[in-house]
Amino acid sequence: MRKLIAATFAAALATSFMVPAFAEASTAAQRRAAAERQHQRDYAYRKCMSKRKTTGTVIGAVGGALLGSAIAGNSSNTAGTIIGAGAGGYAGNRIAKKRASTRC
Repeated sequence: MRKLIAATFAAALATSFMVPAFAEASTAAQRRAAAERQHQRDYAYRKCMSKRKTTGTVIGAVGGALLGSAIAGNSSNTAGTIIGAGAGGYAGNRIAKKRASTRC
């Protein structure tokens, strides 16, 4: 009888140590899966932001160059175009970044 009680106690004790190990393994797998999903969402968000900011920069630069050329007139047409393109590109980037954060 003592051997039966000792064997039952040993089996119960061994099982109690094994259960947390299995639970921890599944929790670790769940954490890895959640981290992978978060990484995929972050990557998609950054890709969306980058695409929108690039488009905003290009449109802003073209619009700024046209406006700068028109304002500068014939005397300093090149300088007006360059300054307008820089200012328009910066403004387009900032506007696209602000708008993309609500849409991506």
